[in-house]
Amino acid sequence: MATRSPEDIEAFCRRAQDHWSKDGRRTQVRDILSRVVAAQAAPFSADELRTQARRIDRGISYASIYRTLGSLVEAGLLREIVGPNDRRCYTLIDSTHTGVSHIVCTDCEQVVPMNDDCLPLREGFLARQLGFTPRKMSLRIEASCEELRQHGACARRKQKEP
Repeated sequence: MATRSPEDIEAFCRRAQDHWSKDGRRTQVRDILSRVVAAQAAPFSADELRTQARRIDRGISYASIYRTLGSLVEAGLLREIVGPNDRRCYTLIDSTHTGVSHIVCTDCEQVVPMNDDCLPLREGFLARQLGFTPRKMSLRIEASCEELRQHGACARRKQKEP
């Protein structure tokens, strides 16, 4: 599984703290949540964030999680995407990729990012040909897992935590 570098984690946390310091809403809970969010190398749900954050502070509530996620989306640090079973998932905004594209596996219940710089170029060109100026672009593909179909198991499938 891919991991994020300590430098990337620190940079994300600094941007989040700067955002919250401006509006006076920086708290210890938000600092904990921003660190857990910053460490995510793959899209995640609020439930997954809660499980990981509660290993650090058992008192973190869903209300704090959803307010923090909303604030990070508003700050342009996270993007909300539609994951498996239409569940909201979140992914860090990567400044090197202008669009967001994901495959949502209906078998593994995973969200797999597709970082292809050509997709936004092609889709943006098509939008302009049709008379539109693209502002934001996303592509969501729902698919079945070939690995699961062929082998009966999938290495991507997340294990349910107790």
